[in-house]
Amino acid sequence: MSIVQFLLAILMLAAPAQVQDLGGPKASVYPVVSGSAPPVPGLFVCAEELKKKPYREELGQACLREILSSGYFESGSLQTQRSYDGSLVVSLLLKAPQLKVDQLDFGLDPQTDRQVREYLGQSVDTLQLGRAFLLEDEAMTSSGLQYFFLQRGHAVGISASYVFDYDRQIVQVHYHITQGPAVPSLSPPPPWGRECPRWIGIQNWLDVDDSVPLVALQRLTTLRGEYSCFSEHQIREDEEKIRSSGLVSGARIDVSGPIDHPDVSLHLIGKPLVIENVITEGFGLIYKDVSNATFPGLAPGSVYSRARVAEALRQLKAKYSQPGRRVEVFEDVELSIGSRLRLKLQILTFPGDQVVVLGRARLAKPFSLSGG
Repeated sequence: MSIVQFLLAILMLAAPAQVQDLGGPKASVYPVVSGSAPPVPGLFVCAEELKKKPYREELGQACLREILSSGYFESGSLQTQRSYDGSLVVSLLLKAPQLKVDQLDFGLDPQTDRQVREYLGQSVDTLQLGRAFLLEDEAMTSSGLQYFFLQRGHAVGISASYVFDYDRQIVQVHYHITQGPAVPSLSPPPPWGRECPRWIGIQNWLDVDDSVPLVALQRLTTLRGEYSCFSEHQIREDEEKIRSSGLVSGARIDVSGPIDHPDVSLHLIGKPLVIENVITEGFGLIYKDVSNATFPGLAPGSVYSRARVAEALRQLKAKYSQPGRRVEVFEDVELSIGSRLRLKLQILTFPGDQVVVLGRARLAKPFSLSGG
């Protein structure tokens, strides 16, 4: 969970009096950082571990001491509260030195760089030159970068190199953006997307047969994701597009829920769609190192199944994962003649983040962050 999610979760809770007798229940445990903490891997791992066991005060104190021993924080304390539903919330209040952002580079061509900076400038909660480096601002910046490209129908891998110089009290941030495959464009939330008089609350694709290639239908429809503006007219147009796509034998879209943010549920009945061919494509670090592989149930002539595609993608992700590398996998489907499908399995590999610490902080070697 990111620091932004930590803070949002806490803000949604009431602020009751301090709890003295914790009685050993499981607790929600959140680090709350003031100042500039580096995104070092595993820095808050003990907080995640505390959620898995009955909470005791001594366990919280031990976790706090472990985090403070990293050398990145000046002080820390525990705060325990009861939320509105009576569950226990433990906040690890951590104070770090304040370092200013001295460099902020996106590694893009001048025109795209200018567009990205204008896009990110729609939020005051992104990294800004001359302002303190905050983990929640960095998370918002990374999120904004993803939405910038997703809104334009492109998947990207975002890596960053952070140089924390405690002697000069500055942070240098260098992003590296790895281009991935084309994907269905996504409507982003504000501040990246437009405000709507009525939002789609939940877009529910659960009642969809396994034989329905969702990615192909998502390319056809206009309303995608929970941050689309609700339009009854557009929903009916999407419904008709799906029915006439040749990819389903039946389709219905229902609207329910609150008037100001109604839910949209899709009920799609599939039909046998034969796979014409399967291509494996690589992007990023393995662009020239992907060979076509065979997967059970996905050979040419077999009937399409989302579950089998998901398993093939899981295998590809496992195959190309390694320390210091991040891997994302995607599916693309194109309808050919006679209800046949051309299937693409796509792998995007890109470097993990690096954190370099200079100066008085205790840990002074580069770190590599990997994972999905």
